[in-house]
Amino acid sequence: MNNAAELKTTIAELDRAYWTTGTSPVSDAEYDALKAEYLAAGGEDTLHSPSVRSAGKIRHACPMLSMDRAFDAAAVVAWARISGASAIVAMPKFDGVAVVKYADGTVATRGDGEIGDIVSGLVPAFDTMTCGTGEAVVRRSDFIAGYASCRNMVSAALTERRSPLRSRIEVARYDEFVFPVTSVSVAAVEHAVDEILRVCADYPMDGIVFKVAETGLFSALGRTAHHWRGQIALKFKNRKVCV
Repeated sequence: MNNAAELKTTIAELDRAYWTTGTSPVSDAEYDALKAEYLAAGGEDTLHSPSVRSAGKIRHACPMLSMDRAFDAAAVVAWARISGASAIVAMPKFDGVAVVKYADGTVATRGDGEIGDIVSGLVPAFDTMTCGTGEAVVRRSDFIAGYASCRNMVSAALTERRSPLRSRIEVARYDEFVFPVTSVSVAAVEHAVDEILRVCADYPMDGIVFKVAETGLFSALGRTAHHWRGQIALKFKNRKVCV
């Protein structure tokens, strides 16, 4: 069995490949299995945003944590029932770079979840972004051949000096893409997935996020060091809804 230090090195190498080339030498399922083994061995979450042209660092007012994972609708239903949720909502899990805009106008990446890179003014979309969290993305229809993926274009735009790609980036606000789930059932979860894939077809995604609808319950469920207990990501098996 690999120890935490060895797993950390392996995951860091996979992360670098993921962000710099837009591809990974392992499948999503294999990566998630490595991540689960690392966390079980006592490791801390190591998935970062790519290196960016940063104006400095900022500690997030509220940690931008990772997410627990599910791989089928039944697992989402099991999570909801264990959480005590009578209602849940669904949102696309965009495949880009997570960002937050604060009241003073500062825009920062997720970074390691606790400390992010300040990227205020780096792309036009950050100037018009309203306060809150979202994902810096490039739509499938704006994809340029030669890049590995839409996500890879975002990474390039945030790292290259005077990148012409920056005008293609938009910020998809998470709270503007909330879909109701009619019941806590496998059929309702699958219907929500199909609806999001239809409505958000032009956006790169690597899963669907399900969240407890009741604000009070979400807060009461709290968090682990890795994720908020009140939400879970349904990951696509061997499929990425992006270029």
